[in-house]
Amino acid sequence: MDDIAFQRALAPHIDRLNAISSLTMDDSWHCQRCVTEVVARGPLDADSTKQVYFWLRAALRSFFANVEAVTFVMRSTVLDLHQQGFVTLSLGEQVLLREESFFLDLDRVKTSVRYNRTLDNIVFAFAVYPRVFSIKFSLNRQHSGWAAFQTALRLRDSITHPKLVSDFQPEPQAFSALAEAISWFCDQMTGLFTACRATFPIPPEESGA
Repeated sequence: MDDIAFQRALAPHIDRLNAISSLTMDDSWHCQRCVTEVVARGPLDADSTKQVYFWLRAALRSFFANVEAVTFVMRSTVLDLHQQGFVTLSLGEQVLLREESFFLDLDRVKTSVRYNRTLDNIVFAFAVYPRVFSIKFSLNRQHSGWAAFQTALRLRDSITHPKLVSDFQPEPQAFSALAEAISWFCDQMTGLFTACRATFPIPPEESGA
């Protein structure tokens, strides 16, 4: 592999990933701090309870906006580098990354959009992205944070598509699940990117060569 060509192809994707991760995660931390501040004031009156619900819902939306944005960029990076010849993907993996399906219209093969489940897309992103750097990485799904992450995702889904009043008013205790989910996800991202940086080729001008 031509390291310089690879770096040039990868660089804009890394810049995009860093920018979108920083922007969306800042929102999550801000919402999380606001929930903490309201709860720390003591017993909640009606107005404080409304504030907790508001910031908790905002935190759930912001956090998973971050997760979905980051993992989308990870998947699109792999697909683009595959098209440039730097990563090898099976036909099935390409179809899943594009979120497409094939069907016959008489004698013509056509494609249609087929969205993957959110959780599947997240796990798949962590499975294929390490290939860009020729490393192996696995999400730590034995940690309690993985269960908290799934709980937080279900809460996000319930407030995004509420069927009952209670769906739109998650218990304030849900904050602990969200806090653990955020911590777990950040740890996974840190672990992945640390491993990626260890193999990333440094261009001559930056290495002083």
